[in-house]
Amino acid sequence: MTLLQPSYLWGLLALAIPIAIHLWSLKKVRTIKVGSTQFIAETKSKQSNSIQLNEWWLLAIRCLIISTLVFILAKPHSSKKQRQQDIVYVFEPSLLATEDGRARFIQIPEEGRRLLRSGFPDWQVDTYMNVSDEVPNYWQLAQQMVQIPADSIVVFTRAFAKAVKGKRPEVAAHINWIPVDVESTISEPLVAIAKKDSIALLTVQRSATSLAFAKIKTSNNSVSFNTTKDSIEIKTERGLRTVPVQNQKPLQVTLIYDKAENAQRVYFEAAFRAIAKYTDRDIQLNTIENSESVALEESDYLVVLGNRSVADLEIPTLIYRSDAFAKDLIVPGNTAIVSFLTKKLTPQIVVEEHLVEQMLQWLQLDREIEDQLDALDIRTVSVNQLQTTSPADTGSAKKRIVADMSDRLWILLLLLLVGERLLARIRKQ
Repeated sequence: MTLLQPSYLWGLLALAIPIAIHLWSLKKVRTIKVGSTQFIAETKSKQSNSIQLNEWWLLAIRCLIISTLVFILAKPHSSKKQRQQDIVYVFEPSLLATEDGRARFIQIPEEGRRLLRSGFPDWQVDTYMNVSDEVPNYWQLAQQMVQIPADSIVVFTRAFAKAVKGKRPEVAAHINWIPVDVESTISEPLVAIAKKDSIALLTVQRSATSLAFAKIKTSNNSVSFNTTKDSIEIKTERGLRTVPVQNQKPLQVTLIYDKAENAQRVYFEAAFRAIAKYTDRDIQLNTIENSESVALEESDYLVVLGNRSVADLEIPTLIYRSDAFAKDLIVPGNTAIVSFLTKKLTPQIVVEEHLVEQMLQWLQLDREIEDQLDALDIRTVSVNQLQTTSPADTGSAKKRIVADMSDRLWILLLLLLVGERLLARIRKQ
């Protein structure tokens, strides 16, 4: 048994209180003078002995009550020493997805091989490896590695930067992280964007240190379409790849403004022209005065610079609402599709607050492609960035807490209190 708060054992000195009260009560003997003992009933010695015995039982129970309460405060836990392995090897599942990947670790002893996932299951070479697309959280799993009974833990990992999440943990275990080299720079096509007479092929160039886009324009005659014209075949370093073709329709933007906000309308028109040129997208801006009727069925985005009601909208909406305490020029609104323009536009604010850049973030023109980037991101971190810290005292790491004994002691304390009250009532009788 281990006490987490042994300093509370000083409370056992309180046992002297019921003992002192008991000894003091034994001295309370009164002498009563009577003229005759004729009418005094003789006390049964057996009953007298029973009363004295109850006194001692009552004293013992009260001492046990105090002792139990003190041990509860000391937080007793039962613990046992674990059987320790010398070394346990932990592998990130994505390293074992292919036969070549598994062959790199075939020389490692079979005993003590585990997978870097929740529960750290054993890895057997001959078993089927189910590798999911989910990237493990390295630091969260490092905190769980204290459950592995081993003197040293060696983790083979890809050291993905996106898998390092949260605050660096303090782990009472000896963990050695070994990054395994991933592929060099890879260029993969993501999507082909169909124009009037050309194709814009969007590719991603990824490596252990960078993740970047590249857009290559080519004529329709130089690519090979399938029969349905919804994909093309591209020759890459890894052979022929089928890339989906995306037909981009013009973006329909509706801007509603009051006459007092006419200057802001001009700034927004210039911002949308700059975005269209930068992204090579066709943006059709429809400006409407607040007094006119508005049909938003075909609109993709809405900008409101007046006091018009915009309730129950189903398209992304940007509303001018001045907020002197806002940190950014465009901030999220009260719903997922509503945002607020927090300052009235002037030439200085347009430049210093980066209106065009924040408009690009609000439009999220590449949100579908950005969802694919997380799976393609293979940027890595160094061992120093991946390494967890250890507390000053790791001697307790070889012991495992089996059970908290406080619950049992609380039950015992309850039973003792009930027994003490029953015995005290018998004593009075």
